[in-house]
Amino acid sequence: MEARRKKLGKWVSRDRKAAGYRSQRAFATALGVHERSVAAVESGEEKVGETVLGLIEDMLYPRGSVEAFLATGDESALRRSEQESKTPAGQAEVERIVAMSRSELMDEADAYDKSLGEGAGDRWLDWAMDVRRRAKQIKPSGTRENAGRDAKSANSSN
Repeated sequence: MEARRKKLGKWVSRDRKAAGYRSQRAFATALGVHERSVAAVESGEEKVGETVLGLIEDMLYPRGSVEAFLATGDESALRRSEQESKTPAGQAEVERIVAMSRSELMDEADAYDKSLGEGAGDRWLDWAMDVRRRAKQIKPSGTRENAGRDAKSANSSN
């Protein structure tokens, strides 16, 4: 299992960078977790929680692939299909979340609670709502409106 976790860490590091997250900190912020959690995954540590692995999976891999890889060691579980590869995983996940109805968001949060434990759904829902808010701030051309003001207000609210 230790060798599989180390291999998973290498895949996560490579795929995080391919998805446009040059640093562990940027990826951790997008996931809504501490940078140390991303570092732990990438170094293959055993103590990484299922919630963190689930969030990383949602950003980079098909559903159930991380668990399948850790159980079997089959690297093909972590490979995305040719069609999925045309859209960066993070972008595809943002588009999926933005398109979800309120009831679909609640159903997904319930699924997280059932599969990862009580409270995981609330954390996922908080993250998903943040994704939706951030997506609304992005102009179609890819530039952010009021980016400086948003960063200041986000920092002052912490």
